[in-house]
Amino acid sequence: MWYCRVIATDDHHRWKHYSYNIGTPSKRVIPGVAAVLDFPPGIPAGRDWLVESQDRLFLVNICFVDFDADNIADIRVYKLNFTATAWRRVHDIGDTVFLLEDANMAASGPASTLGLKSNQIYFMKNFKEDDADLCVFDLKSGRQEITRVHQQHDLRLYRKPFWIAAPND
Repeated sequence: MWYCRVIATDDHHRWKHYSYNIGTPSKRVIPGVAAVLDFPPGIPAGRDWLVESQDRLFLVNICFVDFDADNIADIRVYKLNFTATAWRRVHDIGDTVFLLEDANMAASGPASTLGLKSNQIYFMKNFKEDDADLCVFDLKSGRQEITRVHQQHDLRLYRKPFWIAAPND
């Protein structure tokens, strides 16, 4: 049996596996249980959100460089193909925005009705306790816009409140 975990060395983090002999005289194969997480090349960690939008299921994956939540390497969106039971990467979610919350909760909404630009993902970049940045990711261009939304000198909350309001153009 293998146990895998991230270990820190002097200058980087890496995966380490430990093998254990559990002493079972016979081996039983349990089909369909083993799975492999496929991160982009050179990206060992990230966060995931499931988002339902117009009866479709999406997976938003935010990838970090070297386990550093301050360093976002890539943001990817996948749509579940129920027929093939496979996730397919997409670069367009139409007239929709995704709003991601820290506790793996997410919502989708019609961008034009909300007065927002379509095909964007909004989230607070608070993967660490003391972050306070709003990240707006444009799915088509792949650009991130990060804005500091409040100062935290006196803020003593673990999960910071935030509101997204449509611009008054």
